[in-house]
Amino acid sequence: MTRTLHPIVPKLGFSLAALVIVSAAFAAPHHGAMKMKMKHPMKKAAKVTAPTKAEIAAGKKAFYTVGCSNCHSVGGKGGRIKLDGVAAEKGHTAQWFKVQILDPSAHHSRMPSFKGRVKGKELSNLVAFLTTLKKK
Repeated sequence: MTRTLHPIVPKLGFSLAALVIVSAAFAAPHHGAMKMKMKHPMKKAAKVTAPTKAEIAAGKKAFYTVGCSNCHSVGGKGGRIKLDGVAAEKGHTAQWFKVQILDPSAHHSRMPSFKGRVKGKELSNLVAFLTTLKKK
């Protein structure tokens, strides 16, 4: 007994094979480009530099003039909340301090926001000072 195929099967077989070959040809460069993009990201890492002595001194001055010392203390001078060594102990980064000053609610803190009151160079100097505090 011989089997006969429906007349459309050979046409479908050819069409399906052609579709696979054409799809592979067009897809190959796309996948290669995607892999290359993922292997070689173009985004550059931000350059981090240590604060200068002048920036730290200006930050210390800002700490007392802005009002941080009303609640926080450094070296026994200021409010009840000690900051000596907090950066080292808790691993707080400059970015963490910046967020804490501008939007303390992001860290679930009761501290008031200083957004609009501390900005620009004064903010960066204050952050520089806070990141250098050592435990006393």
